[in-house]
Amino acid sequence: MSDVAQRLLEEMISLPPRSAFAGGRGAVGVARAAQPYARFFPESGRQWSDALVSRTRRHVGGVTGGVERLVRSALRQHLAGEVIGMIPDALCWNAIAHHPDRISPALFAHFRTRAGLCLMSDLHWPDDGAPHAIMAPDILAEMESLRPALGAWQAKGDDAAPMPVDLPAEYVQELVWTCCALMADFLVRAEAVPVGTMLQVCDEVGQQVLLSYDEETGPLARAALLARRFRELDLDRLTIQLVQEGEHLLLCAMIADRCGLDVARVAEAIIHGSQPETAHALCRAAGLNGQVCGVILLALRQVRDCPSDEHVGMLVDAYDALPEEVAQERFAGLAMSEGLREAVARVGMGRAC
Repeated sequence: MSDVAQRLLEEMISLPPRSAFAGGRGAVGVARAAQPYARFFPESGRQWSDALVSRTRRHVGGVTGGVERLVRSALRQHLAGEVIGMIPDALCWNAIAHHPDRISPALFAHFRTRAGLCLMSDLHWPDDGAPHAIMAPDILAEMESLRPALGAWQAKGDDAAPMPVDLPAEYVQELVWTCCALMADFLVRAEAVPVGTMLQVCDEVGQQVLLSYDEETGPLARAALLARRFRELDLDRLTIQLVQEGEHLLLCAMIADRCGLDVARVAEAIIHGSQPETAHALCRAAGLNGQVCGVILLALRQVRDCPSDEHVGMLVDAYDALPEEVAQERFAGLAMSEGLREAVARVGMGRAC
């Protein structure tokens, strides 16, 4: 652990700092596995970690596999078993893996955000019985009920091994229709089903899958509900407990609740922000302890090549001097509706004519 990390952790809690980057393959193994995944990271000028590349691919493949399983099951109500049997396993994932543009940049960014939160949670301290828990039994029970859903995000296995379908509603809709289209294309090309019949069947199947989907059971929605319960708790002690246990999704939810933002946008801003000042400003506006912010920035290095030790130290040292209203201005764009954000980007607000 670096000198800066050690200083932050020693100042934050009275326990000896311990590095606990849990599990995973060796650096060489991860680097080799990540090499063919570069097509999923087309941006230039940003160095994502090999572990994030690999974990993102697992999320894309796993959730696509989960959606494919739902669509395949629904198709059985409309098509003969021998026709369904013609569809290869992992058809949709293989199609997306070879042509990543079959899913939108926004959906891919969401998968990368999930993967980043998983890797950030690797910086934690194992439970040693320290008397730091401050939550009432009912809140602890809600946290425990969230753990299986978050555990599914960490699931190992082949890229296409199905994971729970727990995306925000708009992304589920995109992925369901994508899988329907890919299966329809395969069966039409195989001359197994006439094109008109296949399109009608897929339309009904897609609607059926979407009507049965409950967005509120996913980790993002449940974390947002938990964050409302956190309002009654001591802020400093709560955030120390959350960061000590690697609960970065819940930290994002708490920041979102205190800043009036959407959880997914906060998480995406922290993972994808071009500068660590984004996370720094969000933490400051939410009233988090500066040392907690420092640990969040250190955990972010599991995801990408910044910030450096020096940069983290500088941000933490300047933390209290940053006025909350200035911090709020730095992420004002996150509170805008999507339509306005896109319009401002097209107009180029602030640029000279």
